[in-house]
Amino acid sequence: MNISNILHKNFPNILSFFRLIMSPVIIFLMLQEGPYYRIFSFFLILFISLTDALDGYYARKYNLISKIGEFLDPVADKFFVLSVLFTLHYLLDPYVPLWMIMIIFLRDIFVTFLRRIFEKRELKFQTSKFAKKKTLVQIVVIHIIVFFMILKESNIYPVDYSIFYYIMLFCSLLTLLSGLDYCFQYYLLKKNE
Repeated sequence: MNISNILHKNFPNILSFFRLIMSPVIIFLMLQEGPYYRIFSFFLILFISLTDALDGYYARKYNLISKIGEFLDPVADKFFVLSVLFTLHYLLDPYVPLWMIMIIFLRDIFVTFLRRIFEKRELKFQTSKFAKKKTLVQIVVIHIIVFFMILKESNIYPVDYSIFYYIMLFCSLLTLLSGLDYCFQYYLLKKNE
């Protein structure tokens, strides 16, 4: 098997691994002072976000879905999103409060735990459309916040950071609802057993 075949077969997992290793880089860049670091962070976050869509598309198109990919992809997504959110909390507390991020964090732990219960009971665990929208909303919220930080720090527009509180509130409540959606899915499966 040549190198190109190996890369082809593992391309989705390589992209997921890339998201994992780039998360500390994002944290480092965001903690630096100056609008140029923020701009670079914004475009790097955008690029990393696009790799998430690309790895899923590539895996489905070429039927490269694997056990390691099913594990690595959501872990990379959660690690990336939470890394950025915790950094935003550090930079913008109380506009990005810790309790909202903890809702997102605990929801992810709960869903992972629920997934294991599904597997032990040999029930089919399906990623809900609600959960996919939740991930998209989280990514969009991150981009909005970082973009507005660029506007303010570059003296382009005097953004009122208090808007971030309400954006994050919407994001955390949607995340919580997506977790409850999985509870409902589990309840229906158990009921129909």
